[in-house]
Amino acid sequence: MFFLGKKELSIIELFKEHLFLVDHTMEALYKLLNAI
Repeated sequence: MFFLGKKELSIIELFKEHLFLVDHTMEALYKLLNAI
């Protein structure tokens, strides 16, 4: 089984949060463009 250290886990968590924010930003921009 693949084992992740604490450092790798925190990097993955940061990456997931970053993707989540990017996803919401893109969604907001898309809605703005459609509103025009």
